[in-house]
Amino acid sequence: MTTTNFSNTSDDSAVVSTSVVSEWVTLIMPTALDDQDASGNPVDPDALPSTTHPRLRRGTRDGIFMSVRALYDINTTPSADAVLRVWGRKAEVVGANGTVLVAAGTWQALYNVSGVLNITLTTAATDCYAGLLGATQLLATSPSPLLHRIDCEGCNEFTSGVVTAFAGSGGSLVFAHAQAKFY
Repeated sequence: MTTTNFSNTSDDSAVVSTSVVSEWVTLIMPTALDDQDASGNPVDPDALPSTTHPRLRRGTRDGIFMSVRALYDINTTPSADAVLRVWGRKAEVVGANGTVLVAAGTWQALYNVSGVLNITLTTAATDCYAGLLGATQLLATSPSPLLHRIDCEGCNEFTSGVVTAFAGSGGSLVFAHAQAKFY
């Protein structure tokens, strides 16, 4: 058995926080953000359908934080903001021949940097244009550095569940979805 001891001492080396360039990627697919998972208490990430709740893998990318946001039809007047729960784990390692070399770790719930488990994707009059989905103009919520930033805690595979479904009137709810960005 190998034991690794961590030193309680430090040297005079500078430590610099880094950030990486990252695109927004889909965390919850369109048509799924307006549906509540597991009666509002999703606790088993493996029970969530991967077709609507994809597994995101960072691979070897750097970055210690994930931000989350919602996108929705510009013609929708929101009446309920979506609330998410995010999980992370160490992804399995698969060899070139398809053999699993290292099994996936167990899922753990990830909190935002304010210590909150269920993350509300708050809509506001200041939400910005986020491009088109088909011919539909989308708005995107603005991620808060405290409420929508999640420490990845060494995980490199992520998924999320819907605690509270996005709701609104006008427009089309099927365009509502969630995105994540690593940095």
